[in-house]
Parts: sequence; C-alpha cells; structure tokens
Amino acid sequence: MAVTPKPAKTKASTSVRIEADLYEAAKVTGSRESRSAAQQIDYWARLGRHVSLPGTAARMRIEAAVAGELDFRDLSSEERTVANAEIDAAIDRRATSTNIRDKLLAEGKVAVSMDGDGNIVEYRPDGTSKIIG
Repeated sequence: MAVTPKPAKTKASTSVRIEADLYEAAKVTGSRESRSAAQQIDYWARLGRHVSLPGTAARMRIEAAVAGELDFRDLSSEERTVANAEIDAAIDRRATSTNIRDKLLAEGKVAVSMDGDGNIVEYRPDGTSKIIG
C-alpha cells in the first residue's frame, strides 16, 4: 500500500513597507548569513519580538539600563547589545522627528542650515533669510 505524503504546510506571508536603508542592511547581513533580505528581516523581527517581551528578567534589566537606573556594566553582553540598539533607535527616531530650525526660530533664535543647493542659509525669527555661504 502506497502512502501519499501530506503536502507541506506553507507559512502565510504579508507584504510590508520598510525603509530602504533597513532593506539594504538586510541584504548585506543576510548574504553573510546565507539568508535572503526577507529572511534576514524576519530573523531580526523574531529576535526583536523575543527580547521585547515584557516581564522577562532580561527585558526589565535592559529597560532599567536604558532609563539610567542600572549600570551597563551590570548587563550581559547580549543585554548590552539590545540596550545599545534601543538607544540608537530612539536617537534615530528623535533626530528624524525634530526640526531644530523651527524650534530655534520659535524660541526667537537665529538658525543656520544648508539648503538643497548646498548654500549655507541664515534664517531669522522674523521670517527673513539670507545666503551666507
């Protein structure tokens, strides 16, 4: 009597949008780890989910270190890696969501930045600006 093998279960997948720099990093890292970019992103997501679970001792230690309540030297190497990654991500989020020029102008201060043509521009609180370099 012949036995017909059951078809392998396939995992459902969903498309998501990610930033281009993350995709490029996944391609590079994935190639070193013999993974596709999608497999590398899946790996990172699963790893992140695991270390982000609330209530675990490691999670509480990481949160305490990030909050400045625990010295980083008291973390394991893996915990330090996660804590540093969390701090880096927070800095990236803050840097991309903060408009320093608008903040300075709202405080009545002069702001200087580079425009799209590479000119250095001085912006004044009264709404005027001039190229200074």
